[in-house]
Amino acid sequence: MSERGDDYDDLSQGQKANRQGREILDVVRAALGDFAFVRVRLAQKNAAAVAELAGHLGYLLPPAPPGIFAEQAVICRNIFGDPHAVDFLLFAPGWPSALALMVRHQQNSGSVKEKLSYWVELFTEHYPCPALLLAEGPRLVGDRAFMRVAREKVARSGGRFLRVFAGQYEFRQWLLAGFAYPTSEGGVLAL
Repeated sequence: MSERGDDYDDLSQGQKANRQGREILDVVRAALGDFAFVRVRLAQKNAAAVAELAGHLGYLLPPAPPGIFAEQAVICRNIFGDPHAVDFLLFAPGWPSALALMVRHQQNSGSVKEKLSYWVELFTEHYPCPALLLAEGPRLVGDRAFMRVAREKVARSGGRFLRVFAGQYEFRQWLLAGFAYPTSEGGVLAL
């Protein structure tokens, strides 16, 4: 038994990574629920899913929720041509478009620099809407070079990669502050 009270210590490195990834997705889902975002299911399995999400606001009974989200929405093909599902697709009244939220966790050393390059290419060349990245775990958040480079990539993305959150706390702070639509210059869009 681990100090977590389960068989965590007996898991392989890959199984631990999968569990940690599911746990952080659960935290994000709960945070969105805490701020009264409503989860919707999408029929579209391509870039049209982005427009479909915004259309769901018109079907919800008043009062309208502050925001809606879909999970594992297929919004594009990745750089290898395979269907790509974003972790969360978010939309709020007054936003000019939906935002794709990719949640990534890295506990141990690995290829984080290569992953960042892949993610930025995916956001800027394949996503049909702007992207946010929630980086979690000591190998992402604790790596000053990673966070510095990630924020530089935001500034140079031409509005396709709008923000990187250094952990759950920054993400929750953004929600708490009213989840204003971010700009790639680090500010927010005045609505």
